[in-house]
Amino acid sequence: MRSVSFFMVFLLSLNMAAQQPDEPIVFACDSTKAVCLRAGWDTDGDGELSYREAAAVTHLGEERFAFNRSVLSFDELQYFTGLRSIDRRSLADTYNMATITLPPQLEEIEERGFWSATGITHITLPSSLRKMHALSFYHCEQLIDITIPGGVEAVPHRAFMWCGKLVQVTLQQGVGSIDSDAFRYCPRLQEVSLPASLKSIGDRAFFGDFFIKMITCTAPVPPALGENVFEPRVCSETTLFVPQGSLEAYRSAEGWKLFRYISELF
Repeated sequence: MRSVSFFMVFLLSLNMAAQQPDEPIVFACDSTKAVCLRAGWDTDGDGELSYREAAAVTHLGEERFAFNRSVLSFDELQYFTGLRSIDRRSLADTYNMATITLPPQLEEIEERGFWSATGITHITLPSSLRKMHALSFYHCEQLIDITIPGGVEAVPHRAFMWCGKLVQVTLQQGVGSIDSDAFRYCPRLQEVSLPASLKSIGDRAFFGDFFIKMITCTAPVPPALGENVFEPRVCSETTLFVPQGSLEAYRSAEGWKLFRYISELF
């Protein structure tokens, strides 16, 4: 994972090297640029935000972009290379923001960081990410898929609850737990991939996700399940794929034994 993160930083550094540090960033959205200027990040007062000035920003600030319907994109966030966390609600309720590119050194997304950012369809979480807080992507109703990097120890409470168009969820090796209600009420969710490192799944983590078609869990020891993790319909109709040699363990494990169809991976 570190090598991937290093590669992303390397590519970004090459891109930035092609630009002069004091050259202004060309923003795709004027409203996004206006918010950055009002924040005081234009330290030389020339009415522009340079690559150097963006790299010097260490915090976006709580609710900095929140409730702003004019912000349509923020792919320029990738140049904020000094940023280590997305502050609480800093990008919440950005209803019309369709695209955003996170900086490759990002380590943390605080509570409700992207709460109801309902325009986002795709977002790449960098491999540098280490911690997510509750409700971080709650009600991102246009989000289609998400991959959780292995450096994130736990998918937090209600992190992706009510992501109505979420189709695919992938947890990379290293993720250890899924907290309660993390993916609850994602009614279009179809595919779930769980890593060998997973140890537990909290109450109702996938409850209300009626149409999951395939669950792949590569953990050789069945993760501990809370109450009502999956819908009864999912347990009776969905195929659960498990590692070779673990079939009987899943067939006898509490919660997992409710699955009617369990098959070993080839």
